[in-house]
Amino acid sequence: MVWDPEQKVLLSILYDEESKRVESLTDEQIMDEVQEEMKKTFGGSINFTSYRPTGIKLNRWSQDKRFGGAWSAFPDGCLSTKEEYEDYQSAVTSG
Repeated sequence: MVWDPEQKVLLSILYDEESKRVESLTDEQIMDEVQEEMKKTFGGSINFTSYRPTGIKLNRWSQDKRFGGAWSAFPDGCLSTKEEYEDYQSAVTSG
């Protein structure tokens, strides 16, 4: 994919129960919700007919057998020493 500076992108990060709820929706339902949230946020200042999302890219991690709902964000203090970081970065082997 080539970066197009004219293309507008909206990023949303969801977690916990909300991520599970959104994963269960169709792409069309998600685009409807995005458009409704934009209307609430920006009110009448934008013509939302021309700002309908044209597509989405959603990672349905909890439904993907390779991920099983895993993510790579850690809470503050989770890896607090250099050794913990190095251990986390080490290769995982099956033996």
